[in-house]
Amino acid sequence: MRFEVVCVRNCWGELRVSYVDESGALRSIPLSWTDRGSPDVFLEVSAGRSIVHPKDFVSLRHHVELLKVRESTREGP
Repeated sequence: MRFEVVCVRNCWGELRVSYVDESGALRSIPLSWTDRGSPDVFLEVSAGRSIVHPKDFVSLRHHVELLKVRESTREGP
């Protein structure tokens, strides 16, 4: 799909590309979804050999820590 970029700006903590769709509505998508975004080095190097991205492990660890805190507050003294 090709479209004319209206603007690129930081929204919700990520760079997003805004464009006008076929119906005339202003839309936006993450810059990383376009050819203007920087390629993900991990994805390039792994070349599809890994099903888990390192940032997913970081997210998992964060959620496990939250669950530990939640469980420790339920137990009480």
